[in-house]
Amino acid sequence: MSEQTSRSAAPKARRAVMAWSVAAAAVLGLGAAVWLGPQSTQTADHADLEPQQIEAVKDFATSAMRAGNPNFLVSMGATVPQSVALQDMPRALGDALPAYINDQYVVVANRFVIVARNTRRIVAIVPAG
Repeated sequence: MSEQTSRSAAPKARRAVMAWSVAAAAVLGLGAAVWLGPQSTQTADHADLEPQQIEAVKDFATSAMRAGNPNFLVSMGATVPQSVALQDMPRALGDALPAYINDQYVVVANRFVIVARNTRRIVAIVPAG
């Protein structure tokens, strides 16, 4: 291959690599947006709860023990680390939240976080402040 041919091939190869890089970044960005979008935009997912249920949670949370400075993302579906102490769902909320009576909770920064007992995944977040 002559020097002239190799010089003209190099910019084409760079453009091809650049095009593939841009395409890969776009696909990864779109994938991340789809995967993280619903989780990161829902800081309080209590759509299933009626206003009186939310009020019951707020009333209870005012006296509930709060987690210190948690080192995890409070987001729907996120897993709560084993280092975070969870409390059993209180009987006082049994009437207001019957669907969550077998779950656990933690209060983090004025949010009542309901956690599935078996998986430690966040199943509901209710603003408590």
